Amino acid sequence: MEIKNIGEFELIDRLTAGKGYDRSVLLGIGDDAAVFLAPSGVSLLACTDMLVEGVHFLREKTPPAALGHKALAANLSDIAAMGGIPRQALVAAGWPPGCTLEYVEGVYKGLHALAEEYGVNIIGGDTVRAPVMIINITIIGESRGKAVGRNGARPGDLLAVTGRVGAAAAGLALLRAGTEGAGAQGEGGLPEAVREDLIRAQLYPVPRLRAAAVLAAAGAVTAMIDLSDGLAGDLRQLTAASGVGALLYGDELPIDGHTRAAAAFFKEDAIRWALYGGEDYELLAALAPEKAAEAREKMKAAGVAFTVIGKITPAAEGLGILQDGRITPLKARGFDHFSPSS
Repeated sequence: MEIKNIGEFELIDRLTAGKGYDRSVLLGIGDDAAVFLAPSGVSLLACTDMLVEGVHFLREKTPPAALGHKALAANLSDIAAMGGIPRQALVAAGWPPGCTLEYVEGVYKGLHALAEEYGVNIIGGDTVRAPVMIINITIIGESRGKAVGRNGARPGDLLAVTGRVGAAAAGLALLRAGTEGAGAQGEGGLPEAVREDLIRAQLYPVPRLRAAAVLAAAGAVTAMIDLSDGLAGDLRQLTAASGVGALLYGDELPIDGHTRAAAAFFKEDAIRWALYGGEDYELLAALAPEKAAEAREKMKAAGVAFTVIGKITPAAEGLGILQDGRITPLKARGFDHFSPSS
């Protein structure tokens, strides 16, 4: 069934029926505005992110649940980068009239599943007709201490990143290639387990909220950003906000074997994917050197990979990358919606 056959208000009823809230929500979906309690003694965080069909995702290659998951995960990742806790969400969506009800319900299934995992209430939003599919989510979060910004890094701090980098770019390459790369190992293709892992990294990113909480408790982070536009571009944003430079250790970047296998298959450079691919949604943190060891131990105990990949330098040194014993300037481009190359 196409959504144009049921109308706006029945669609909203179908997508929101039976969804409850925690005690912080006094009035949710169904009125002109939602009402929720803000705990005393906390700072509120707010962020918003939009996914547009043809710009951020290809509908024919994106399962609906994955689209809902990723739309919310992108916002949760921003809250994680501030060391915060997500609480409330507003979802505004534009749907082409020919979109099927099954697809829309699938999107919300993925969205609600991730919201429930992290205790987020979906308290309102808007639904409109649009020429392409659009999902815009606004998150309200909390910070119980000082929120972590991008502007606190100092020369001498270490740079570390959670998880792995480049995997989402590898997954995107596989989605674009379709059935290319499929096949058993030894037949010239990639093993199915490798394909599934990398495609999942692209479609179902994990917001690093728990890792952010561990880092906040360690008190080691001086600045932090999530990796949405690519390691190099996001590093540029962090260093610009802090008024510093940085040196990346190219040989230390956490590029896993699956990503390297995909890069070899596509004759791509795995380091290029790591630096410029984007959408890994890992956390890049500047760490006070005297507290870095403690932070790494706590991350290890929490089961989160956490790799030192560089250091903060004086602004005059700019951005560089150390590879094979040589330092070269780091081209710090990232995804830019208004750049022809993007």
